[in-house]
Amino acid sequence: MAVVTLTLTLDPALIVLGGGVAEVGPRLVEWVQASVSARVGTSGFLASLDVGGRLRLVPDGMPVGALGAALLARQRLVEDVSFAAMAGGGG
Repeated sequence: MAVVTLTLTLDPALIVLGGGVAEVGPRLVEWVQASVSARVGTSGFLASLDVGGRLRLVPDGMPVGALGAALLARQRLVEDVSFAAMAGGGG
């Protein structure tokens, strides 16, 4: 249910499955889609979110941990610089 809850909370365009579990391959997406479908049940609202259709698998060899860390660092740097500028630090 965590995938559905996160989708309700964040409304992401894509839900990317990665890390060690991604080595399972396309079957992982199928299993998660089946699990989501079972949890959605007869709720028209939850079905309209198409959580299963948003699932993607990270391509083999994609260093998602390193990419995520770099994106987070870049975002943090931009926020820090913006905050410093607003606070009069000019930085």
